[in-house]
Amino acid sequence: MQLLNPWFLLGTLAVIGPVLIHLIRRDDSRKLPFSSLMFVTRLPKKSLRQQSLRHWLLLCLRMAALLLLALAFARPFLVSKVAEPLRSSSDRSCIILLDHSFSMQFGDRFQKAQARALRLLDELTGRDTVQVVAYSDTTTVLNNLQTDRSALRTLVRDLRPSYRKTNHLGALKLAQRLLSSAPNDRQEILWISDFQETGWAEAVGDTTLMAGVSVQPFDVAENEGGNLSINQLRLSRVTENDTPLTRISIRAAASGMATSAGRVVLELNGKRMQEKPLAIQIDQSQLVEFDAINPPPGLAKVEIKLEPRDPLPADNVYRFTMNSVQKLKLLMLQEGGTQDGFYIAKALSATQDSPFQLESQEITQSGALDLARFSAVLVNNVGRVPPKLAGAIAEFVRGGGGLIVALGNRVRNGNLGEALDRVMPASLAKPGLLSKEKPRFISELQKEHPVFEGFNPTHHSYFMTTPISATVPAKPHLSSAVLASLEDGTPLLIEESFGKGRSLLFTSSLNMDWNDLPLKSVFLPFLYQLVKYSARYDEEVHAFSAGEVVPLNKLNPMLGRALNRISGTAEAFSQAWQITTPAGRQAQIAAADLVQSPFFQLEEPGFYQSRVHNFDSAVAVNVAASESDLKKVAPDKILASLRRVSRASTGAARTSEPTQDQQEAWESKQSLWWYLLLLVMAFLLVESLLSNRYYKGVHAP
Repeated sequence: MQLLNPWFLLGTLAVIGPVLIHLIRRDDSRKLPFSSLMFVTRLPKKSLRQQSLRHWLLLCLRMAALLLLALAFARPFLVSKVAEPLRSSSDRSCIILLDHSFSMQFGDRFQKAQARALRLLDELTGRDTVQVVAYSDTTTVLNNLQTDRSALRTLVRDLRPSYRKTNHLGALKLAQRLLSSAPNDRQEILWISDFQETGWAEAVGDTTLMAGVSVQPFDVAENEGGNLSINQLRLSRVTENDTPLTRISIRAAASGMATSAGRVVLELNGKRMQEKPLAIQIDQSQLVEFDAINPPPGLAKVEIKLEPRDPLPADNVYRFTMNSVQKLKLLMLQEGGTQDGFYIAKALSATQDSPFQLESQEITQSGALDLARFSAVLVNNVGRVPPKLAGAIAEFVRGGGGLIVALGNRVRNGNLGEALDRVMPASLAKPGLLSKEKPRFISELQKEHPVFEGFNPTHHSYFMTTPISATVPAKPHLSSAVLASLEDGTPLLIEESFGKGRSLLFTSSLNMDWNDLPLKSVFLPFLYQLVKYSARYDEEVHAFSAGEVVPLNKLNPMLGRALNRISGTAEAFSQAWQITTPAGRQAQIAAADLVQSPFFQLEEPGFYQSRVHNFDSAVAVNVAASESDLKKVAPDKILASLRRVSRASTGAARTSEPTQDQQEAWESKQSLWWYLLLLVMAFLLVESLLSNRYYKGVHAP
């Protein structure tokens, strides 16, 4: 015998109660009037320790009732006598996989899928077990094995298609895990889907299926269907008549259909701005470019719409936001009359789309600079830093600014290391340069670090093959991190945090004196990443995909500032902030929510709008482009690609210890706890009769 809820056995401790009651119970004394007590012998009164248990049968009945009650709540069931009948050839364990990804919104596909699932539920017998799994790129088990069938039908009817992508493989894997703990040997996967090809193309590697599990597909898509969608957006900045403008271009695709009289409409903040013709051949795409526009200041909400709409209208609209914020300001300090910053200036202002605004200053004329205007400071091959400026830089970094120090031949006899010692990630050696006669190469690169993670293996090889002819010896602090080092162990790029800011030290130069890195194709992106990382710069995200989980500070910059101020207690703010979904539902977020989970899930296309301390913001959400391709893959092709394996090889073999699902299935087909409750009631009835008999007349006057 096993127990479904063994923790309820702790209730057996309640048997102590009747024992204590029997020990401390004392009969009430009766007062009788008597003429004189002088001839009556005085007897000592019994104490509690002299009390002994009386009415043993009554005590046993009470204790047995409590024990049986605790056992009934623990839900006992028998395994040895029930396990074999449950595995009979007539009983089944079924998993119904119900696809509710975005492609199921095409036409009446999802309604057909619901009707099929309801018919399958009606065909099951009373001894069959069933679990329904709704899946897209995530999976949701709608019921456990104990759920009433009528309640399960209601869950299926109430299910709605999502806007998420499709992942058939993830659903199959979950179905196999559920069947590994099913109580019946006859196991089936009833698979209802439109069998979108992109949902199976994501499956990589060898896909397996447990031996003995049958898969029965139900295709609810009679044909692939035709669909128009927007799957690419590009924004570029241009200048006309000294006015900065933004040019918008999109790529529209036709899957399974063609259009010759369509149009693309551009709307800005709800106002119709431009319209372009659209003519696409079947299974082709078309690039549509709009005239350059001057977006209004602040946040702009843009919608690009395809007209006329098709049977899948949700992907006929592409939404994004534009924020005309100022560029990240970078201050470069260098010595006068030098060209050391030539390559840096060219790289950071290479295109109009550059997110940086570079300002150069001579180190001797920077004493009165307001560093608060800048996000990062780059000290490039400077030998001597005035003490006043060094103190301002240290305060700037600790307050949240970024510092990049690039060395060079001018550092040999200067005081750079001493002046910036408070915010330098390493101590510079006084002798100066190493030998320039033996070029060395980079041997170690922290490829997972944000500075290098965006580079592919080919770009990494460019770094590795760049000869470094000279560096300034530097000893990293214990709290520093070496991001790149040479083959002899010499640190090349060192990082350390100071207060709220970051400091990076490049022990070689960023010009052509000591290496030819400025001539490499990786120089520009490497410099971009250095500046962005030091200044904690986040790229503007114009749009997200449905199903993404994003930090709350992406929804509203004020939420990011609130996170910095919250110390871990809900008392940091008393005001709740509001997020409105595209469907109009409102979600209230308080400080405690930010501390517990500073993330938000975007489930539907449209604009998520938020207000924090009267500051309004919005983010755009669209359907994933891959989900708009309605091409199908034949279910037989999927099943043919599945390799059958034994349960032991998949780790799904039954063990001696039954799983929770098995226990629930076995216990649901037994009624031991009902009999225990009836026995408890019988014991209590006998106890009541005996109690009345034993204590009858005890309290009589």
